[in-house]
Amino acid sequence: MEKIIFRCEIITPMFCYGAHDKKREMPELRPPSIKGVIRFWWRAINGHMSINDLRKKEADIFGGSIENIKKSKISITIYPKGIKKSKVDPVPHKGKFKKCALNYGTKFDIVFSLKKRIHIDKKIIDLEYVKKLFILVSILGGVGRRSRRGFGSFGINYINNKKIDYDNFIKIEKVEELLNEVNMDSKKHFSIQDNKIVSDFTSKKYPYIKEIRIGNIRGSNLDNLLKKISLSSHNNNSDWTGFTNGQKRLASPIYVSVVKIIEQNNFYFFPVVTILETIFENKFDNHGNNRSDKFISEVLE
Repeated sequence: MEKIIFRCEIITPMFCYGAHDKKREMPELRPPSIKGVIRFWWRAINGHMSINDLRKKEADIFGGSIENIKKSKISITIYPKGIKKSKVDPVPHKGKFKKCALNYGTKFDIVFSLKKRIHIDKKIIDLEYVKKLFILVSILGGVGRRSRRGFGSFGINYINNKKIDYDNFIKIEKVEELLNEVNMDSKKHFSIQDNKIVSDFTSKKYPYIKEIRIGNIRGSNLDNLLKKISLSSHNNNSDWTGFTNGQKRLASPIYVSVVKIIEQNNFYFFPVVTILETIFENKFDNHGNNRSDKFISEVLE
C-alpha cells in the first residue's frame, strides 16, 4: 500500500466536532471531515460531467453509498501534533458569543493510503493525483462550521517530511494548472481571464466551480480579515449568498478561504474567493436582489 504524508497547520480557527459532541465543546479533526471536504471539491472541479457519471466516478475513487456499495480506494489517518484550543467568536463582527475551536497554529499530519492505482478513462488516480487534489482543497476550502466564511482554513508545510514551497502553489497560474490536472477530462476546462480563473462548465445540476479570485491585498492582522469577511457577509446578506428559511436552505455558493504566505520572515494573510454555480430548489421563486458581487468585491478589496 502506497502512502503520502502531509504536515498541515491550521490558519484560521476550526469549528470541527465529533458526531456525539452535541454541545460543541470538544473540537477535533476526524478523517470523515477531511474526506467529506475532499469529495466536495472533487465534485466542484468536475463540472463537465453528468450527475450519473459524476456519482459513478466519485464512488470508484472515494467509495459508494449503501445502494452502490464500493469501498474507498483511499484511506485517511490523522495524527495531531500539538493541539491548540480556544474560545473563538464564529461571527466576529458581532462579538456576541464564542465557541471552542482548534486554533491557528495547530499542526497535524494527514496520511493518505492508496490500495492500488485506479485507471478511470484516461486518468490515473495515484498518490500524485491525491497530492494535487489535497493541495487544491487546502487553498480553496476549509473544514468545519463557517468554512465558507474564512474559518477552518489550513495550509501544508511538509509533504513526506520534505519542506515545500507552499507559497508557489497559491499563484494563480499554479492553481489553474492544478485544476486542469485534477479535472477528469482530457480537455482543459479552466483558464485565466482578467486575472481570475474561470471554468467553461454549463450544467445547472450541481454547484461546480464557476470562478476563482485570489486576493491581491494582504495583511498581517488575521482577526481583522475574518471580521471584514463576517461583516461583509452580514451587510450583503441575500438569497444569492446563502439562506435558511424554514425547511429550505442553500449553502452559500460564495466560498471564502484564507491563505497564509511568508515574506521576509513575516506572515501575511489574504482571501481566496471561489464562486460556485447557484442551485436554487425552485428557480422560479423570487430570490430578491443579488448582492453576491458586492460581497465579493468588499472581501477582496
